[in-house]
Amino acid sequence: MLCTGKMLKYCIFITVQVWLGNVIGYTNGVQVTYLLDICMPTVAQKCGNLTNMVVCYDKYKFNTWCNYFDTICNGTISRNISTIHLPVDSECTILIVYRPTPVVHYTTTTPRPISKFETRLFMASIHGIDDLLLLSSRTNATIDEQKKIFSTQDHSKKYYVRSQKCWAHSLDLTAISPWNSQGHTRKAGVLITPRHALWARHYSMKVNTTIRFVDGDNNVVDRKIVKTRAVPNEGHSSLHGYDIVVGELDQDVPSEISFVKVLPRNITTIRTSGFRIPAFDTDFEEKALVADLSYERGNMVGLATPSHQSIRYPYFETKIVGDSGNPVFLVIDGEIVLLFVFTYGGSGSGTSITYHYNNINQILQNWGSNYRLTEVDLSKYLESGNEIPNIIG
Repeated sequence: MLCTGKMLKYCIFITVQVWLGNVIGYTNGVQVTYLLDICMPTVAQKCGNLTNMVVCYDKYKFNTWCNYFDTICNGTISRNISTIHLPVDSECTILIVYRPTPVVHYTTTTPRPISKFETRLFMASIHGIDDLLLLSSRTNATIDEQKKIFSTQDHSKKYYVRSQKCWAHSLDLTAISPWNSQGHTRKAGVLITPRHALWARHYSMKVNTTIRFVDGDNNVVDRKIVKTRAVPNEGHSSLHGYDIVVGELDQDVPSEISFVKVLPRNITTIRTSGFRIPAFDTDFEEKALVADLSYERGNMVGLATPSHQSIRYPYFETKIVGDSGNPVFLVIDGEIVLLFVFTYGGSGSGTSITYHYNNINQILQNWGSNYRLTEVDLSKYLESGNEIPNIIG
């Protein structure tokens, strides 16, 4: 069945912006192509103009694009979502990662199709993690090796070695603390400025606790916590949606230690709208783990377990006692962007940072600091003249 009318225009846009616009070329010769099912017929019509290469989808291989489209469109093989079977065959020059059609949701009685900004941002977030997982899966490292941020951690001797086998090795993770003098590997913290960190209120660190960071060259930087304040400033009886503490350090960390950015403050809701958006998180063993973003709504953000057939699932672990306070990020343009720190286990959920954006900045101001939270710049995904919406998806 071919796309017609308005659907045809939508397919053409998605084909150009998502399919052709997001083919990633790797130095090891593999390309990754993301496809949306609603546009398959339109793309299939054009397959005769495409270069003939070895196309891999699920456990199948095809020697031409047309053969692939003919087979999938006539129903010979199922169109499952994100079914990549590893290891990837060495003959593959193009790997298909199949994406579901974005779900149209209703804000009034009239359905609103997902915007270009939302599509671009969601696809950038998908590429930010999935592309790194695909690259890492083609190495000889085991999944356990790919998860470990450090190949060596000797807390008593202050000796750390960042693992080059970790799938997230190329990301700047220096803002994430691996150790503190109160909880040791528990009670995690993450830097939000050169002098301030966040962690969970129900698993808090006290004043005079030493908190440790490790730069990209494995040099150790220790700082003392000199002030703490729960969010919001006036306090709250509930942990649900209010499980954050801001801490001030005795001095700035050096420039070799980074701090994390956050989403723009006006974003109050994220609905994934049929996209499976990956999130990167850590645990008390300092592993780099992956889950699916489920929602951001009000003062909470939640994750979901990835599909068992997806490339993300081997990197997922259920959150357990001791993981509280560990940070969760999107990865956008090679940069980690803080969403929340863990309060609850299972797939994991916690307090939204953007919900408390003003509260956190007010605490910093009350302490006499000139530092404030830093928003990630998403303007490149906007069309000219548009503003970032409050509700995404």
